[in-house]
Amino acid sequence: MSVSALFRRLPAGVEAIEWGRRYADDLGHAWHECKRGDWLLWLAGILEVDPKTVSLAALDCARFALSLLPEADDEERLAEVAGLVEKWVAGEAEPDELREAAEQVLAIYHDPSRDGSQDHPFAGYATSAVASAVLVPTYRSTYGVACAAASAGLAAAHVAGPHDETALLDAHELCARQVRARVPFEALVATPGFRLYARSVGEALGL
Repeated sequence: MSVSALFRRLPAGVEAIEWGRRYADDLGHAWHECKRGDWLLWLAGILEVDPKTVSLAALDCARFALSLLPEADDEERLAEVAGLVEKWVAGEAEPDELREAAEQVLAIYHDPSRDGSQDHPFAGYATSAVASAVLVPTYRSTYGVACAAASAGLAAAHVAGPHDETALLDAHELCARQVRARVPFEALVATPGFRLYARSVGEALGL
C-alpha cells in the first residue's frame, strides 16, 4: 500500500492522490510535511484514530474558522453548536443531539426568510465547518468519520480565503498544524489502521 492509496476514497481526492505519490509508502514524512488540514483529518479518520480525538481536531479547525467571521455573522450561535463536540467527548451529549444541532444551523443558514447576510461566503463556509465537525461523532463507520472530519477542515480553510489563493493556502497550513498538535504521529502509529498499513507495506517488500 502507498500513501496515495489512502486517499482513494476521499471525495474529490485527485489532488491528494497526486500529492501522496511523491512519498511512495513513507507515511511518516507525508504526515509531518502535509500542508492540508483536511487531508490530515482524512488520514486520521481512515486510519482509525480515536473518534474523540478526530472530533476535537476537526473542532479546532472549525473554531479557527469562527475566529475569522465578521461580527455580523452567526458566530455566537455557531460557537455554541461547536461546543457540543466537547460535551460529547465528556459524555454530556448524545450523537442524536449533535446531528439535530448540525441540521438546525444548516437549515437556518439556508432559510430564505432571513436577510441577505447569510449569503456571504464567510458565513457559508463557517457554517459548513461547524456542522461537519459536529457530525463527526454521529458516524459509526471509519469512512463517515473521515469524510466529516475532512469536510470540516476544508470548509474551515475556505473561510480564510474564499477569493484569495494565498490566504487559502496559509489557512490550510494552519489547520494542518492544528491537526498535528491534536494528533501527533505517535498517536497515528498506535492505530489499527496504521498497523494494517505497515503490514501491507512489509508484505509488498517481502518482509
